[in-house]
Amino acid sequence: MKKPWYLKTGWVFVFCTLTPPIGYLIILTNLKKFDNKDKEQFEQKIFYLAIATSAMAFWVLKFTPPIVQKVVLCGLLAIFIGRKLKRMFKK
Repeated sequence: MKKPWYLKTGWVFVFCTLTPPIGYLIILTNLKKFDNKDKEQFEQKIFYLAIATSAMAFWVLKFTPPIVQKVVLCGLLAIFIGRKLKRMFKK
């Protein structure tokens, strides 16, 4: 069965990263086309939802006040540095 152009891997990835609300709409309205019985289709659906969710978090961050943006970015930087230090001292 041939997929529509908007459900092909590249296009779904583009929609999920550049315009997360449209990516969510495409994925959620076509959930039945991602057959859960097939492990690859299920993992692909979860991957697209994860990409859309993370892109949506940054997309919504654009509309918050600058102080909130700075706090979130500093928090992410602290987590990143903390994980690197933990791995470095664990070795």
